[in-house]
Order: sequence, then structure tokens, then C-alpha cells
Amino acid sequence: MSPRVPALLFRMHHQTWGFSNKDLIDEQAKYNDLQVLLEWLNNFVVPGQDTLFLSSPAVKSYWLNKELFTLIDGVLFRNRPDSDEKDLVLPSSLRKVAFEWNHDIPSAGHQGVARTKARMK
Repeated sequence: MSPRVPALLFRMHHQTWGFSNKDLIDEQAKYNDLQVLLEWLNNFVVPGQDTLFLSSPAVKSYWLNKELFTLIDGVLFRNRPDSDEKDLVLPSSLRKVAFEWNHDIPSAGHQGVARTKARMK
């Protein structure tokens, strides 16, 4: 069982849900819990044990599961072990907008909270 990660994940085929790559890259870079993982994926920087020891549980989880993550055009995705699909790692700063786009717009069909959440997973 893979641990839950605090950044919201969206199941998709390399899509970015209407966000530009630049917006996603910038917001992912601001998300503190992703810093160690992004440094490793971008520059192969291995954090020291002291850094990991003092890090949040989320950072430790990302690091232990680093092989599940990949960058596509600079945007962080989590590989799904059971398929070729990838989950977009969406920082909390963009969650509200993503939820609104999948709930409030007429084409979303106003499915309600449970169905909207299921659609976004």
C-alpha cells in the first residue's frame, strides 16, 4: 500500500487540467514538502540524513517513494504502478481552482461533492 501524499493527485494522461506548465512548475516549486523530491528529480541532489530526519512526514514519504515520481516537461507527476497513467501532483494553492473548474462550470454538470471528488481522483 503506498502512503497518502498531502499534495492532491489527479489521475490523467499527461494533462495539466487547464493549468499552464509554467503555473504548475512555479506552484510546485513553492510547495515546501516537494523541495527534496524536486531537487532530486531536477539535479540528482541526495538530501543528507539530517535534512530528512528534520523533515515532515510528507517529505519522508515522497523521498521513500521517489521512484514513483517523474517530471514531464518540468511538471511533477506520480506514476501509477498498475498502468501507464500518471497522477498530476497538484499543490494546495491550485486545489480550489481545480475544484471549481470541475464543479462550478456548466459543463461539469453540477454532480455534487461526492461525484465531483470521484471525478477528480
